Amino acid sequence: MAPVVPKYLLPLLLALLQRYHVAAFMEPIPRVSAIESSTKSQLHAAKLDPNIDNSEEIQTRRGALTLLASSALLWTGTATNANAYEKTFPVELDTLDADPRTPRERALQQPTKPKASPAADPIELGLGAVLWGGALWLLTGSRSNPLATPLANVLYSADKEEWLQDRNEGLFAALPAPLLALLGIVFCALGLAIHFVAIQLADGSMDISLQLAGVLLIGGGSLEIGRIASGEKKQTRDDFDRDTLLEQDFQEFAENRLKLGGNCHRSEVVQAFRRYHAKYRQADNPEFPLNDLEIEQLLRQWNQKNAGAQTSAAGFYTGIQINAEADVFVQR
Repeated sequence: MAPVVPKYLLPLLLALLQRYHVAAFMEPIPRVSAIESSTKSQLHAAKLDPNIDNSEEIQTRRGALTLLASSALLWTGTATNANAYEKTFPVELDTLDADPRTPRERALQQPTKPKASPAADPIELGLGAVLWGGALWLLTGSRSNPLATPLANVLYSADKEEWLQDRNEGLFAALPAPLLALLGIVFCALGLAIHFVAIQLADGSMDISLQLAGVLLIGGGSLEIGRIASGEKKQTRDDFDRDTLLEQDFQEFAENRLKLGGNCHRSEVVQAFRRYHAKYRQADNPEFPLNDLEIEQLLRQWNQKNAGAQTSAAGFYTGIQINAEADVFVQR
């Protein structure tokens, strides 16, 4: 097998070859006559001085032989890549400081922080109870809270308290201050319990519990505003009595001034209703305020319960009409 010469020795060998090649072989070859004359002169000099040293000629011949051997080695050798890293390893990879765990395992096995005690900071504890209690109060409905009426029936008598009678009938009534204070304590206690549970579920993080309570408080407030705007809140006694009176007045008007058949527009019904009831002649009457939209709503409710006439988007009713003969303002 041909010898293997590493690549990093090739430039050095080439430099040596160039040096000796130029020195020993690149000189011009002398003629025969010159060689003979030189030889004779050297022999003559040798006879005259036997101490002459031929070391230069010997060194030149040695260099030529070395050059030939190096050239043969270069041409017959095979170049291979130099190995910059060690490829021999010990049999056992075992050291005293070795950690066989992967970075993920080391991260998972890091010591966990001790859980914060909820009772460590009483200020944050009270804040969490208030936030959670307020969120529960708004989410369950401030005006129609399911805990208010049962608790009021336990503490008060319905025969003596009108507001409790209204609440038992499904109406809204303002709660007295002592009952509101008691409800505040109850909801704060519930909020404190939920605060403790949220801290445990959050691995002892009180900040997460407070943030969640704040978000729910904002959401409950938005929901409460939506209930008020959409009219889902319970009516008071005054509102209930007014609506009952309006229904009775419109029922009386419908029996006397409306009849089945034909068609009419809702604006005609509004005008006829105001002519029939003098107290509703003016929409801004301070004693009996009533706008046109409320009269149109009364007409829709009456139509759904009694006539069942078809309505159009333009406000026309097909199947009912105004009884002109019964109208006192119609000329006969």
